[in-house]
Amino acid sequence: MSNLKRIGVELSVWFLACFIMPMAVMSSGIIKPVMEKLSWYGPAEATQTVLLLCALIITLVWKKGFAAAGFRFGSGRLVLIACGVAIAVAVSSNLLEELLFPLHTAMEGDHPAVSGILLKDVLSIWIGASFIEEFLLRGVLMRILIDEGKPMKFFAWQNIIPAVQFGIIHLPLLSFMPARIVASIVFNAVLLGLIAGYYRQKSNSLLPAYCVHMSFNVVMMLLPRLMA
Repeated sequence: MSNLKRIGVELSVWFLACFIMPMAVMSSGIIKPVMEKLSWYGPAEATQTVLLLCALIITLVWKKGFAAAGFRFGSGRLVLIACGVAIAVAVSSNLLEELLFPLHTAMEGDHPAVSGILLKDVLSIWIGASFIEEFLLRGVLMRILIDEGKPMKFFAWQNIIPAVQFGIIHLPLLSFMPARIVASIVFNAVLLGLIAGYYRQKSNSLLPAYCVHMSFNVVMMLLPRLMA
């Protein structure tokens, strides 16, 4: 099988797992009884569960396995550098946005970061969502697009595609959040994705990407709350 054909087949499987399967499961009502019994288990958590299962199945049947998906310890130094870069970029982005659009952080009822942070947010967004999204995007998708250990520039198309995809998956927030805030979230998601992807490939490990993602989420949720 040619490399281009392989990428096409694997991308089709990835798309099926990330989009079709979650929609099919959620629309079927299979998880509805669980959501009714567990007050903390909502649509977001149910979708995360389906995505995690799909990512695990893909990796289990994928001949490259978990190691190729980045499940290995990377350089501790790179992890610290990646987290530092992510925090600096997140703070700068937030402060710049506050200067340009001061109403953004004043909308306490609309902005998730200033409406209160619960244990559920920490577990679901900071820890759970960060891991699952990195597993799917930088673990599986990036490994489909680029060979392990191959050098990659920051703005390489193999890094841009997962980063843009990460931004796109936040568009459903438009259903209950103002467009300006969603635009900000999508922009920052793409920026986060580029940083996470670069350090994931540089270290051959998913750990820096996960730490970047979690650091970005923490700053983006805490800083507006402190500023408000």
